[in-house]
Order: sequence, then structure tokens, then C-alpha cells
Amino acid sequence: MRLRVELFVRDPTASAAFYTGVLGFEKVVDRSISKRARYVMVRNGHALISLVSLSYVFPGLRLGPLAWLFRQPPVGTEIILEVDDLAGTFERVSVRGGQRLAAPLQMRPWGLADFRVRDPDGYYLRVTTAHDERPTMSTTSPQVSENQHS
Repeated sequence: MRLRVELFVRDPTASAAFYTGVLGFEKVVDRSISKRARYVMVRNGHALISLVSLSYVFPGLRLGPLAWLFRQPPVGTEIILEVDDLAGTFERVSVRGGQRLAAPLQMRPWGLADFRVRDPDGYYLRVTTAHDERPTMSTTSPQVSENQHS
């Protein structure tokens, strides 16, 4: 089984620029699906995210400025991306999309390090290591140790 997430966004092209330029995804599909709507799919390894024009799915819908609040926990969804190089990914996101950081890189009580970021439409992403890895973290630096153990 594989999982593909489909997000309904205001501007699939702008969203795809975030996922490719900030999070390191590659664009694999980009097509017009109507006069004013696009469908874009991005991939990073086995992670697939489809970005669909909100106007195609809900014509005439107008979202208020606080709509993003309903796209993150506890009322929305948290999309979790597992990466091999958490410190490197955090550095790239900090440089290329730092204004979108929702929480810094830190060790969590459940034993995994992660950071959180919001995409251009407010979808809440947690970037972490795989569950079977237990990274160690210095208390003075947000860098994840190279010595990971189970």
C-alpha cells in the first residue's frame, strides 16, 4: 500500500514551488484541469502530494484570512514527513522558507526530534526521522547527532 495526500490549495503552482524549493520534492505532474484550475503532483521518495485548485473542487468558495487555523492540529490534519537527514532538511527549510516555520527543531517527549512548518495554504507539516530511529540531541544545539541508535 502507498499513501498519496491530496491538498486543496488556492494556487497549485505556488504550493508546488514551496514543496520543491523548500522541502526538496520534485514536480512529476503539472496540468490544467479547467480554464482556471491546475493539478500538480510532487514526489519525494515514496511521498506523493497532489495539489488541486480549490476553485475546481469548491467553485465560488472564499476562504477568510484565518482559514489556515482549521488545517492544523487539534482541529485539522498534521502531515508527517520522515526524512533521512533531519538537521540538513531543517537547515534548508530555515534558509529557503524560514518564515513558514511553526516550531523549531527539537527533541520531543516521545523520543523523536522534529520541526514543524506550514505550507502556503496553512497545511501543518511535521518533519521528523523515521519511528524506528532514535536520534540523540544536544541540549545546547538544534543539531541532531550523527549517532543514531534503536
